[in-house]
Amino acid sequence: MDDQPALRAFTEADLPFLQRIVTDPQALGSFVWPGFKDAQARCRRWEKDGYIGTDTAALAVVLPDDSLVGIASWEANNRGGAAGGCYEIGLALLPGYRGRGLGNRGFERLNERPAGREAVRRLLRKRALER
Repeated sequence: MDDQPALRAFTEADLPFLQRIVTDPQALGSFVWPGFKDAQARCRRWEKDGYIGTDTAALAVVLPDDSLVGIASWEANNRGGAAGGCYEIGLALLPGYRGRGLGNRGFERLNERPAGREAVRRLLRKRALER
C-alpha cells in the first residue's frame, strides 16, 4: 500500500471534521464515539491552542494528498508515577480508511513524537507479541 499517513496540526479547513466526530456516530465507530457533545467544543479548543497543549494534544492523520482520514491524540495521565510518565494515546480513522494498515502506520508516526514515544513502543511490542 502506497498510503503513508502523516500527522500534522489541524487547520481551520479541518474544523468540519472536528465537528463531525462529535455529531456523527458512524465517523469514529460506536466504541470510540463519545456520544452527542457540544459540536463547537473542539473548534473552540482549536481556536485556543491549535489543539496542541502541554497535557493534551490532537493531530490530524492525513494521506500524502492531504486527505484528512483520522485523528491521533495523547493526554498525560497521573497513574501514581512521575508527572509525564504515563500517556493515554489514541488514533481513530474514518470508516473508509480502516483495515488497510493506516492505523499502525499512524501509530508509528506518533512514535516519532517525544510525548507519545514510550507509550507507542509498548503498544507496538504488545501487538507484535499477540501475533
